[in-house]
Amino acid sequence: MARLINSRDESEIYNSITSSIHSRLKNVYAGSDSTVNIISEALANEIINLRRENNVLFESNQLSNSSGEDLNRIAFETYRLNRNPPTFAKCSYRDSNLHFYVDSGVFGDINGGASITLPAGTLVSTTDEFLDDSVIYRIVDTYELNADESYAYCSAVALNPGSYANVSVGGISFHNFVNYSDVLNDTLKVTNKFSIINGADEESDRSLRYRIANHLQAVANKNTDAVLLKALNVPGIREVRLLNNYFGIGTAAVVAFGQGRELTKDVVSLLESRISELELPGQNITVINGITVFLDFRIKAYIKTGLTSIEKENIISTIKRDVANLIKEKEFNDFVDLNEVSRIAKRSIPTNKIIGFGSNLNSSTIFDEVFMRKTDRFDLFPEEKIPVLENTIFLEKEERISFGELIVELEEDIRWVLLDKALEITFLFGQRLEEMILL
Repeated sequence: MARLINSRDESEIYNSITSSIHSRLKNVYAGSDSTVNIISEALANEIINLRRENNVLFESNQLSNSSGEDLNRIAFETYRLNRNPPTFAKCSYRDSNLHFYVDSGVFGDINGGASITLPAGTLVSTTDEFLDDSVIYRIVDTYELNADESYAYCSAVALNPGSYANVSVGGISFHNFVNYSDVLNDTLKVTNKFSIINGADEESDRSLRYRIANHLQAVANKNTDAVLLKALNVPGIREVRLLNNYFGIGTAAVVAFGQGRELTKDVVSLLESRISELELPGQNITVINGITVFLDFRIKAYIKTGLTSIEKENIISTIKRDVANLIKEKEFNDFVDLNEVSRIAKRSIPTNKIIGFGSNLNSSTIFDEVFMRKTDRFDLFPEEKIPVLENTIFLEKEERISFGELIVELEEDIRWVLLDKALEITFLFGQRLEEMILL
């Protein structure tokens, strides 16, 4: 940081002016009320004030000291950078995130057999009171919730900009839509599968200074920092990884991850456009989608006898949803511990109708079979399934998890029926034996 060095303090300036006037006028009255003293004091104060203003202006033009509009001016005029404005938190239906659903059956069951028309402008929120200080999102388009389907994804945007509107998994759970038959029972639900975290406050002075510093270093060196800086400025991108020599010497691959480790085609296209603005001599940089690791699993759950078909469907959908969400959460650690997923799932899945999982009810895992299929670097999909023999799945830097066949089989545990029968027979035998003794 540049600094102004003042060799004379303010008292010396006043004394110097007074002494100079006295020496030139010689034998002149110089009391505190004299004209000479008044003129000297006025000149000294004016010079001191000008010097103070000059110091303030100088410091406001230094990157490390400037703030507010002064920093905005320096960033734009010197580096052609603008302060990032506040952004609205939002999600697209392409993200497979925010969705309306029913706990059981299909949309037609709660609307007299007809589809439901969800109009644009419908509000969803984290609380059941749609107040000014609530986190509220607006549904962007009109959607048709088909009568024979049980869930539908929607696009939504926060009513107000800023990070306050960012929500965690399952944070959105209320809506103000009432135009369906079974509205009194509140059977139309809404939730978000992944966090929505792309809302941001206006960039702070500290962040802008840091970005300017990184910009200068990246432009000067033309190194990986420039690539990462460009990628992280793309809305919706949460993490970026640069893989050197991915396609051979002199090449590099950029793989980005958004919320839920997924990216839409629009975000990928924007990232490619931003990366193409860089001119890095001797290096070919390619944006890749990464390698998708498809997991297929089979779970057998033992249930109590006498459950209805709707209860069985609810059990299957609950197991699939909870297990998939748990695996996606562990994905950010670059490995998935199936034993840990099983322990959490057993605690979170309602057990009032489920007796156990797998062929062995005391098994540490709920998975009977787990298979893995990976796309290659060119996004080609293999047909061969590879069995997962270990209880931990490790992921490379460019890999992300998706799901293929999620099979949940339910089987009634007749051992409980046989136990009840045995107890009943024992009881009847005891009664008969007592009667014989009395005779």
